[in-house]
Amino acid sequence: MPDILKKNIAICLLGLFAFGTIVSCAPLLKPAVATDYYEDLTVLRPAFEKENTTAADEPITPPGDPQPELYPDSVPDITFMLDSLLDSVALNNRKKEFIQGYTIQVYTGNSRVEANDVKAHVYRILPYSNPRVSYDLPNYKVKFGKFYHRLQALKDYSTIKNKFPDAILVPQLFRIK
Repeated sequence: MPDILKKNIAICLLGLFAFGTIVSCAPLLKPAVATDYYEDLTVLRPAFEKENTTAADEPITPPGDPQPELYPDSVPDITFMLDSLLDSVALNNRKKEFIQGYTIQVYTGNSRVEANDVKAHVYRILPYSNPRVSYDLPNYKVKFGKFYHRLQALKDYSTIKNKFPDAILVPQLFRIK
């Protein structure tokens, strides 16, 4: 590249840099503020009567109004309302026969022998898991665990997932006894 072209490019870049610096340092124009605007809001404000002022140390109480008691006897007793509300919640809970939860499904296939082998293998890995084989036409399924939340199932799920990569977490309804 010729030296003259390099000089011209350098001068142009320097000029752009100087222009950008000058523009960015220029004072910003402030928007004009409307000083002649006026709105009367006294109609919307509540009006209070001025009372005789007393010393700043004394609390202001209306005349004839006794000091409030710490534990007045006139407080309404809400025990009855709370008991009735808790009874209605308990009655609704007694009516429920099922609860939504999660179980871990380890095997799905049409071989009963293979399903029993998987069940035995799961039992060896997690002895407390109590795996069960169910037959949903036309497949046998091996499932274990009754978990109310997905987070509860994650520990067992990660343990089983290492041995059975096809294991999945399945939502299921559980009967309440």
